[in-house]
Amino acid sequence: MLNLKIPEPQGTPPLRIDIHRPGCEGEKCMLMVGNSLTHLNVMPKMLEKLLSHSDDQTWRISAIARGGATLDWHIQQGVVESTIRSLTWHGIIFQDQSLRPRLEPEASRADLETLTHFSGDTPTMAYATWDLVDGPENTWQGIENAFSAQSEHLPSRKIGRAGRVWDHLKSLHPQVQLRREDGKHPTELVSLLAAMALCHGWTGRLPPQQPPEMAAGGYGEPDTQGLQWPQLLEGLLEALN
Repeated sequence: MLNLKIPEPQGTPPLRIDIHRPGCEGEKCMLMVGNSLTHLNVMPKMLEKLLSHSDDQTWRISAIARGGATLDWHIQQGVVESTIRSLTWHGIIFQDQSLRPRLEPEASRADLETLTHFSGDTPTMAYATWDLVDGPENTWQGIENAFSAQSEHLPSRKIGRAGRVWDHLKSLHPQVQLRREDGKHPTELVSLLAAMALCHGWTGRLPPQQPPEMAAGGYGEPDTQGLQWPQLLEGLLEALN
């Protein structure tokens, strides 16, 4: 496994590169590209566990992420393109910066098309997130609609509807904490729900029980703030149906 943090200019977040090279025969390899909404709370590890318990195959997830990065930034750096082209992937998930798909839909669409071109025949998914701060009601719809319009031209792309699940959780359980103390970034519960939405978007299903050791690099459990797995499953399926 290759795990790097490449320093950026002072005051900017590092570029995180966490690459799992293919191991045993039969493993599936997925790459995630994004920013803090991808890498925080070890969310790729959560998704890896969920996919492996949903798909009856072992998944290994790699990630390239930097806080605040847009897909255009990733394209300009060249790291994502070289990683996609140099290794075999069974799936790639792209996450643009928060509201950019809604506020700059043409630029976001062009970046997704560029990255899809790099991906060749590898299936891809657009990770539709939520607003980093409280914005207009149903902000997630603008993000999701932008991705849906883009996917009409790229029918092989799936959509991970994490923003829709985020909004539904907020309405069902207004007492839960959705953001960290900074008021922007997700709690472990929200990262878990995002991983669940991505897994469901990829496989169409989720494991009936929460897989063990999903947080803290695989050595602990995510803080679900008292919500049980059946509640999370029921809420997610309500949001997505």
